[in-house]
Amino acid sequence: MIDPVRFPQLYFLLSFNLDQISPQQALKTYEKEWRWVNLRMMSNNWRMLLIELIDKLAGGIFEPWFDEAGDVRKPVIEELEVGAG
Repeated sequence: MIDPVRFPQLYFLLSFNLDQISPQQALKTYEKEWRWVNLRMMSNNWRMLLIELIDKLAGGIFEPWFDEAGDVRKPVIEELEVGAG
């Protein structure tokens, strides 16, 4: 289980929900709400969590939504490198 409070952007994307969530729920939230993520605020711990979720649950491919309906999707790679930002 993941504690969203430890990852401020996830906490924000979940509308400030304090409940712990499954890794699958976390990845789905990131995919659906990616357009609201502020990459400059992405800590290395947060990057590592996201990279781990993508590797384990999505076969290393992360194609988040860039619109409300999920029609505009594209891979995100370079922004997730640890130490970036």
